[in-house]
Amino acid sequence: MAEQIRIEVQDGELRAALARAVASATDLAPLMLDISAVLQAAADNAFTEQADPSTGAPWAPLSETTKKRRKGQAPFAILQDKGILAAAIGSQHTSDEAIVGVANPAAIYAVTHQFGARRGQYGSAAGAYTFDGDEIRPRAIPIPWGDIPARPFLGIGRTDEEEILDLVSTYISSSFSG
Repeated sequence: MAEQIRIEVQDGELRAALARAVASATDLAPLMLDISAVLQAAADNAFTEQADPSTGAPWAPLSETTKKRRKGQAPFAILQDKGILAAAIGSQHTSDEAIVGVANPAAIYAVTHQFGARRGQYGSAAGAYTFDGDEIRPRAIPIPWGDIPARPFLGIGRTDEEEILDLVSTYISSSFSG
């Protein structure tokens, strides 16, 4: 009779680790919460640094007209006249996405500053008058009344990307440990 060799694989620990990995992959909410915090921090830092969070390029300086309108407020913080835009930025997360954005009513203001706008890009509004002799006629005012350069405040740079990749790596690794 031939000798038999029996091999037993004790894979209980491996099966448990795989079960934890599968469970963690079905609800990524903890990971998305951490990622949304990175996105929020990048936006907040853009206001502190007054720079594009993706490239690090400084925002365009304020125009002389804007500085004159803000008399007595020097030093002039860009995009922070009243703090409405910065205060409207918030983050959210679900089990499969991390989001940072701007809440109303600052949303239109946000789009203008994120991407810039040309004079009159949004149309015009009545509100000024032209005095022509004895006649007073309404005159349209372009919206915006001047060109506004893009000053991106939403986005992520290389350091933020690396932090997010580290979060993902840690999350995946931790799903295998007990």
